[in-house]
Amino acid sequence: MSNKPKPKKMLKADLSLVFIVMIWGTTFPLMKIALGNVNPFYFISLRFITAFIVLTLLLNKKLKKINFRTFKIGSFLGLWLFFGYAFQIYGLQFTTASRSGFITGLSVIVVPILSIFILKEIPSLSSWLGVLLALTGMYFLTGFTEAGFNYGDLLTSFCAVSIAMQIVFLSKYIKDEDPLVITWLQITTVMILGTIISFFETSAGSLSFNSIWVIIYTGIFATALAIFVQSRAQQFTTSTHTGLIFSLEPVFGAIFSFLILNERMQTMGLIGGALIFLGIILSEMGTKNLGDQHE
Repeated sequence: MSNKPKPKKMLKADLSLVFIVMIWGTTFPLMKIALGNVNPFYFISLRFITAFIVLTLLLNKKLKKINFRTFKIGSFLGLWLFFGYAFQIYGLQFTTASRSGFITGLSVIVVPILSIFILKEIPSLSSWLGVLLALTGMYFLTGFTEAGFNYGDLLTSFCAVSIAMQIVFLSKYIKDEDPLVITWLQITTVMILGTIISFFETSAGSLSFNSIWVIIYTGIFATALAIFVQSRAQQFTTSTHTGLIFSLEPVFGAIFSFLILNERMQTMGLIGGALIFLGIILSEMGTKNLGDQHE
């Protein structure tokens, strides 16, 4: 039997992923405006505490029905999600934003490679072409021109792998689980670890009225809603598609930075964004699974 998602359901799932990536794009300029003086892990802690409260209120009685298998899966996925945040934040202390953006985007190529070994899923030729186009687009978009490889780049590489692992393992386990419960467990894991680390930071920084609203917005929409939509969508689409669509994050970040902060994208950035969009369109042409060979 084929494990290939149905085209209509896959398209709907992919469009919902585009929607949450667009939400993530809005956080770039908002965080730049409101969170300049807030310690990163302090912000992560407050953001995930907000998401935790919202989802706990929504789940209510469902939390009592969580079994040990579901707890292990959700916590395991949350651990990879936390590693993604942690390695990116620490990596940024030793490398530039453009290098961090590009290296984080390397998860787009790591996902299909991991999918072959973990999911026994062979991406189609069109998906591989889409990945290469998106990777090239990421190169142009981030302006990754500096030579050499430093300690910050190494840490950010771990971030890219962590993001890819979360995407691939979510595809592996989510089909038999309640996406809302899995979302709550992931968020709870990141909240706990982020809060623990924030206590070891030298200073929490200062919170303004704008900072509080950004924390509420990112906690509800860019965290609780976004991770739930990802968990739900990956029941109907492939990990490769998810990784490709996530490469749109800096594109939407640039668009909203222009609309809100009037930051203009250079010609190379426009070319990069167009290549990423083209790569995603190519990826919609299909995915081949190992199981298809036995039909």
